[in-house]
Amino acid sequence: MDRATLREKAAEAFHAFIKAKGMRHTAERSAILDAVCHVPGHFDIDALRRELSARGSIPVSRATLYNTLNLLAEAGLVCVHHFEDRPTLYEFTYGTAGRNHLLCTGCGRILPFEDEALDAVLDRLSPPGFRPTGHSVEVYGLCDRCQRKRGPRTATGPAHLRETNITTHTDNDKR
Repeated sequence: MDRATLREKAAEAFHAFIKAKGMRHTAERSAILDAVCHVPGHFDIDALRRELSARGSIPVSRATLYNTLNLLAEAGLVCVHHFEDRPTLYEFTYGTAGRNHLLCTGCGRILPFEDEALDAVLDRLSPPGFRPTGHSVEVYGLCDRCQRKRGPRTATGPAHLRETNITTHTDNDKR
């Protein structure tokens, strides 16, 4: 399904969701949904503000952005990611069943991936009476660029060493 069709279907789903909650459809919510649909990949609140500005959108307060992102997440249109020590990231996920990510502990890159076999295993692991509606899998490691930069010895260093794009710490050195 192309991005424009996804946006239209997401808008219909969001309007039905807020109507069912007894909430109003506002120009601000519509502008935020449009921007969310056009931001590629993962984004933070500042990237969303830049997208709104680039689109010549009506001014939207930071509180309205957060509140609308929470509504979009509750409606199943946006996924909220809390990757270790990183700032909260959002992702337009309407029409997807789950989100899987490879996170480079060297440079901070986030590489989404899809794997039907993994999805099937996660579904199979669900206990009777539990109906999965989505999932998120995070795998930490080093991307190909960081492995080349660091060399083979450090690329496979001790498992207890966790490095992120914000800070480096060991399990015994958390503050």
